[in-house]
Parts: sequence; structure tokens; C-alpha cells
Amino acid sequence: MSWNYRVCQYTANGTVLFGIREVYYNADGTVKTARPPSVDDWESVDDVARTLELMRQAMSQPVLVVEQHRIERTNANGERNQPGVDH
Repeated sequence: MSWNYRVCQYTANGTVLFGIREVYYNADGTVKTARPPSVDDWESVDDVARTLELMRQAMSQPVLVVEQHRIERTNANGERNQPGVDH
């Protein structure tokens, strides 16, 4: 199973928020799940730098919209362009 960091849009207490999430994919490339990243501790400063670079790369990908346990992709304008995928 592959994964990467992605920017996700979600609503909490009526407020639309954005966050970086670890997104895991099925073998066919569809999204399996998204969860908050584990960013508590690293073994070296280089590990911190690598993690930050992977998170930075998330900015070049479409935003994933998370709504009631479903994930939808958006285009650069924030328009949804893929049916929801359960997560």
C-alpha cells in the first residue's frame, strides 16, 4: 500500500478547515484512508527535513475533500472532480 501527504479540506464545528494528512491508497490508486500525520518525534534533523519536504509536495496535488467519512478530489479551483471514496 502506498501513501503520501495531501492537503485535505474538512469541516469541524461548522468551520471549513484545511490540514495535511497521511493518505493511503489501494492497489488501484484509489484513496483508502486519510489520517492526521504522526509528527511527534524524529531520529535526526535530516528526518525532520525529509518529512517537511514531503509535506511541501502535498501543495502541488489537488485538495482532497473529506466529508462524513468520504473523500473527494478537487481540481486547482477547488471544484470536485471525482466521486467520493470511503475512508
